[in-house]
Amino acid sequence: MPSRRAIWRIVVPVPVYRVFDYLPPVGPAMVKAEPGCRVRVPFGSRYHVGLLIGFAEMPQSVHHRLKAVAAVLDETPIIPASLLQLLTWASGYYHHPLGEVLLGVLPGPLRRGRKSQPPTSQAWQLSDCGKSVDLNDLSRAPRQYQVMQRLRDANGPLPPDALNDITGWRAALRALAHKGYVVQRALTPEHPVAPSKPHSLNPAQRKAVAAVCGVFGGYRAFLLDGVTGSGKTEVYLALVEHLIPKGLQALVLTPEIGLTPQLVRRFKAR
Repeated sequence: MPSRRAIWRIVVPVPVYRVFDYLPPVGPAMVKAEPGCRVRVPFGSRYHVGLLIGFAEMPQSVHHRLKAVAAVLDETPIIPASLLQLLTWASGYYHHPLGEVLLGVLPGPLRRGRKSQPPTSQAWQLSDCGKSVDLNDLSRAPRQYQVMQRLRDANGPLPPDALNDITGWRAALRALAHKGYVVQRALTPEHPVAPSKPHSLNPAQRKAVAAVCGVFGGYRAFLLDGVTGSGKTEVYLALVEHLIPKGLQALVLTPEIGLTPQLVRRFKAR
């Protein structure tokens, strides 16, 4: 009798509404692989990166007609079960091929079969020299003073977006790095950013927060206008902090996928 995993059910990113059956690869990969793992499979005259979505029994009579999976690319599912379920639903609801939906959520390198790497980003922290420097020495460089004070308050690495409310923070960081007061390091999920404290709002930010908070209980739309780095995110954070103690909720939408990681880090840190 074939085992529960005699046949692997796999989707590939092609515009067809079906799942394909393959024989498992030879070796330990057959035992390790779970739904949500990427696989490399022969498909027509070439090889495709596909996604394992389940297993099935198959009569021995058709066993010889199937091709075998060439390789398993992930040790653990790259798409978790909850997301797999959601995307499967979306495929049916929007009548779009399942393979294109499932593989479409992955970044290009992963769709092409590259190894999965934990996301990393760059953050800044004080060097040993920076921890001992007298901030009064920076009295003639107010931006550098602000950045140094922010890093000391954080007591750990901060991503650059946590400094957006400081005008000219990029130039200040470059100057501080040149002096040897700050250093860059990579952040991964295993090395999260340090918790951050609420920043003191400037007059324009306080005015914006007061305007929105003044109409809670009804519906109003507001446009917060400001250039990049002017401190808009700090206004959003202040508004959320106003809601939470009241037992209310806030939904934050970002207009561009590239902004999502830094926004998530900023809110998690707060």
